[in-house]
Amino acid sequence: MRTPASTCTLIAFRRDLTGYQHLIAQQGEQTSWWGLLNLTPGPWHVIIYFQPPALGREIALATDFMVSGGYRPEPLPPPTKIGRGQRRLQ
Repeated sequence: MRTPASTCTLIAFRRDLTGYQHLIAQQGEQTSWWGLLNLTPGPWHVIIYFQPPALGREIALATDFMVSGGYRPEPLPPPTKIGRGQRRLQ
């Protein structure tokens, strides 16, 4: 039986903020985990966090990588100011 302490979560986002994926990985045999991502070409940053039951605390790992293919950088949108306690609706 799996417990919340034995989950593995992955967050991937493109460096130009035009792509984002959040995945709860599936546990394979023994200590392996797997999940499928559909990443577009370009630079990505990924964060994986999990809590091994034997360690008793959460671990986070992160890295940057490039997905090959026809990559066209997208400019970031201009910054906007949002007041405290307000949310921007799109």
